[in-house]
Amino acid sequence: MRHYLIVLITLVTTSAAHAATMPKAASTQPMKFRCDTATIRRSPNQTICHNNFVATQGELLICCNKFLGIVNNQWRWTRFSCKGDVRVQKLNQLVWADSAEYDLTASTLTLKGGSPIIKKDHSFLTGSTITIDTNNQTVNITDAQGVLVQNK
Repeated sequence: MRHYLIVLITLVTTSAAHAATMPKAASTQPMKFRCDTATIRRSPNQTICHNNFVATQGELLICCNKFLGIVNNQWRWTRFSCKGDVRVQKLNQLVWADSAEYDLTASTLTLKGGSPIIKKDHSFLTGSTITIDTNNQTVNITDAQGVLVQNK
C-alpha cells in the first residue's frame, strides 16, 4: 500500500511543476465544442449533445458520447456531465472512464465508472474515482493502484 501512496505523490508533484508553465488557468479560457446533434433547452437552461462530443478549454480536451451542460442565466456553462466512452487529455496525462462531471466554478473534473485509468508518460494508475483540479494540475485517486515507470 505504501508503494501506491508514493505513486500518487509523485504524480501530484510532477503535475504541479507543469502548472507554473501554464499561461492561464483553464477555467478563465473559453470552452469550444462540437457534436453531431445538439439540443438547447430553457427551464432548466441546458445544452444536450449526442454523439461525438469534443470540447477544448486551454490545454484540456474532453471527448464522450453524451454531454449535458447546465448553464446560468447568461448562458455560461457552470457544470457539465459526460457519459459513455469518456476520454480526457491535459498536457501529458490521458484519462479514460465511463462518466465525468466537470464543475467549472471549482475547476474540478471527476471521472468514475469502469475503473477509470490515468496514464502519465509510461505510468498507469487506476481507482474508483479520479479527480483532477484543472487549475493547479493536482490529481486525486480513490482506491489507487498502478504501475510507476521511472523516467531516466
